[in-house]
Amino acid sequence: MIHDAFDQRVVEAAASDVRLAKVEFDGAGQWLTTARQWPSEPLAAEVWVFDEDLARVLLVHHRWRGLVPPGGRVEPGETRREGARRELFEETGVEAELLPEPASATVRSYRREWPATLGLSFVAIVSAGTPLVTESGQPAAWTSLNEDWASYFPEDASRVRQHAQWLREQVNPPGPFDGFPTSGPAACRIRGHATRPEPSPAQARRGDMPLTRGGEKTGDVTGE
Repeated sequence: MIHDAFDQRVVEAAASDVRLAKVEFDGAGQWLTTARQWPSEPLAAEVWVFDEDLARVLLVHHRWRGLVPPGGRVEPGETRREGARRELFEETGVEAELLPEPASATVRSYRREWPATLGLSFVAIVSAGTPLVTESGQPAAWTSLNEDWASYFPEDASRVRQHAQWLREQVNPPGPFDGFPTSGPAACRIRGHATRPEPSPAQARRGDMPLTRGGEKTGDVTGE
């Protein structure tokens, strides 16, 4: 259903999300500057839900869009994040906190006869063992990022994979600490900036590297 043109508050709030997004496609920011001039579809929001190993993504088998991340239109009075979390829960039964930065902002039509609108993709990381409660006729399931999937938006698979790779680099960025194991699931390691894996106390006692806490040196463990 076509709605009235966006008011200035909606445009400004959406523009803030676009600026935070890791990647902007289709000139999303520029599109917003003129979006309030004509009637449009409501803004859209979805969630790229990864498992803790960043190896799988949760997809919904939509009736005509094929396999897509859970999402939908943002209702009046909702923020984009609220809309994304609501759609995630309605379509999969999953309640999850979203990471601070959206993964992407794009401009697209969600049905052939509909006009284009802004779509924001948020990110959540949850256990693959989380029970799924799906909508009738629209099943949801985990899909390996190593597999291709049929979608109304064929470019999305590549974009999702690229973002998962970026998240892995935040967990374990390349550098002098390569080869040391991470401690705990990826969901506990990502805080919006790169965090190198810390050495274990045993490694520190052996003198392999100084014992650290929260990325700060705590001193020479030998007492010298």
